[in-house]
Amino acid sequence: MNRLKYFFPALLAIFFSGCGLNDNVAPVPTYLIIKDPKVLKVNSTGEDTHKITDVWVYSDGQLQGIFPLPAKVPVISTGEESEILILAGIRKNGILDEPAFYPFYKAITANVKLEPLKEINIPITFQYSENCKFDVIADFEQVNLFEFDLDLDGKAGLNLSAEDASSGLKSGKIKLENANSVVEIGSTQLFEKLSIISGNAYIEMDYKGQAEVGIGLVTYDDLNVAGMLQYKVVVVPRDKWNKIYVDITDILSAPRLRSYRLAFGFTVPAGKETGEIYVDNIKLVRF
Repeated sequence: MNRLKYFFPALLAIFFSGCGLNDNVAPVPTYLIIKDPKVLKVNSTGEDTHKITDVWVYSDGQLQGIFPLPAKVPVISTGEESEILILAGIRKNGILDEPAFYPFYKAITANVKLEPLKEINIPITFQYSENCKFDVIADFEQVNLFEFDLDLDGKAGLNLSAEDASSGLKSGKIKLENANSVVEIGSTQLFEKLSIISGNAYIEMDYKGQAEVGIGLVTYDDLNVAGMLQYKVVVVPRDKWNKIYVDITDILSAPRLRSYRLAFGFTVPAGKETGEIYVDNIKLVRF
């Protein structure tokens, strides 16, 4: 019994001697303040409208997370300099649960000393990669690049309009009525398929109005001279200007594809008799 009397205090002393005071202390972060995303406006890449919704943040090559903007991003403080890399996050095909980083915007990098509890503002102005290829840049200021009549009815088409614009002074407008409640148009130019280095290709478009819009391509191969119309997404009416990024990589990766043109289908929603739709800043961008 006397042995047990001295054994337990000794055991407790050994146990607590192995526990440091800082063993359960949480790491102290540095906070990166990231907000107000912009896209650098360059004539060769068109207007600077965007819909960057979040950022993908890396520290020394390790993903810290995907953060909705504006963001206060915690990064573990090391007291040393870290390379921070930021990618522009979008919603692919306009779908909320499909976050993706936009491959055509260059990553922003910054060397930051990670000090405990310090808040560091990192401005984010993205720009297109030098490797981007633009098959289409349509701002509708002077020229309508979409005069190909896909539905062959010779009725309403896309016209330049100064009534409203996402940027600049003009946009493209279609007015839908009972006689032409569905209008399908394509890009005037037919594009030959070229090698897509990284497999990425997107359509960007700003839109607003009381009509549904199908966005896609007409593709041509050796066996289908008439072309195959493929809408990748259909967007619903919007009262305010919205931007969408449509991933068409799979369509342009078809092995027999030889040429293509952009395609848009405009439809009056069910229960409506008329509708107007404006489109602006249409781009087809690829690597």
